[in-house]
Amino acid sequence: MSALPDSDQAVAALDHAIHTRPICRGRTSLVDADRLPIIDAARGVAALLVCALHARELFWVGLRACLSQRSADSALQTALGVLSAPLAYGGTAVPLFFVISGYCIHRSFAAKLADDPNHEPHWRDYFLRRAWRIYPILIAVLLITSLLDPFTVQRYPLDPKLGSLSLRTFLVNLCALQGLAGPAFGSNGPLWSLSIEMQLYAAYPLVFFMTKRMGIKSTLLGTLAFSMFFAAVACLPSFRSVLWFGPYWFSWTLGCAVAEILGSRSTISLGHWPVRACLIIAAVGFGLWLTPYAPIAFSCVSCFWALVIVKCLQVRIANVPSWPIRLFAKLGIISYSLYAVHKPVLLFGRSLLLHGSPSRNILLVLPAMIGCILVAAGLYYSVERYSLRLPRWLRSA
Repeated sequence: MSALPDSDQAVAALDHAIHTRPICRGRTSLVDADRLPIIDAARGVAALLVCALHARELFWVGLRACLSQRSADSALQTALGVLSAPLAYGGTAVPLFFVISGYCIHRSFAAKLADDPNHEPHWRDYFLRRAWRIYPILIAVLLITSLLDPFTVQRYPLDPKLGSLSLRTFLVNLCALQGLAGPAFGSNGPLWSLSIEMQLYAAYPLVFFMTKRMGIKSTLLGTLAFSMFFAAVACLPSFRSVLWFGPYWFSWTLGCAVAEILGSRSTISLGHWPVRACLIIAAVGFGLWLTPYAPIAFSCVSCFWALVIVKCLQVRIANVPSWPIRLFAKLGIISYSLYAVHKPVLLFGRSLLLHGSPSRNILLVLPAMIGCILVAAGLYYSVERYSLRLPRWLRSA
């Protein structure tokens, strides 16, 4: 929301007075912009990777079928199929969403704690702002799914990606209980991460309290132990269908640690050895990603993304963005809509164009992704941009 709705104008507006003051030599975290282009660009890249992963999976027969029947494809098709193999790891972008989410939520609180160690947030206003930001798009996407999926079912009723469209499932997803009290709504399985992120929003006051009282190091160690225990449980066959924030809490707290490090409140060192250790852990995570131990790999991969975000912000790429960053930052603005709506749109497009069966033509993946981006842009301009405009009574909270 994972694409998820945290690095938004609403949060930026609330922290405008903090984040628009000049950058001091000792405080490299504060940038003179309402939005950080590098953060938007990261969200845009992450949303595009997840969309590409699902478009490749749904519209193309797959690498194994491509290589086993090479005579049925041109050399170009085979080459593109081989080159697209890294997209199988597109799901590793979800930990990036979680790190960005933790960073963007904690950024303003970390800055306020730096100015006033006794700062006490207004939690009622915090939860109202989160609900105002999340629910307009979530409700719209659930309604879009309920409109597209029945057509997909008619065209391809045996599609295993389709699920329940009942009112109960709708309410379960609306209450962020997907994976606990019910399945995904229809074909929109990717909303599992938004449900977890909403649970993490609810758990954030505890993270804030722990960070304020014990520091970010103790908070990281505590959430690491908690997450690793429940990630190990989630690897057991009986618990793989259970989805809740437990195994992912450390990944989100890493984003909070990024805000602490850049806000000069943390004494965590990022010298050569910590960076090398982080890269080794990340390599283990990528290696385990496609195995049954993916819940454990999630936290390992998050270490890599947290390191990337810290380094990018420390060199102040956010202040002098190059044209690729500008381009992906524009995509990042609609990344929440893109992440939330792409799966039902892809399934609808496949049922409409391919009668539910994947094609041997991998070139169809690109127009499928473009279609998702166009739908997401329409959803952004018709719904999401209005959820970025906080009412006056919330803006001053």
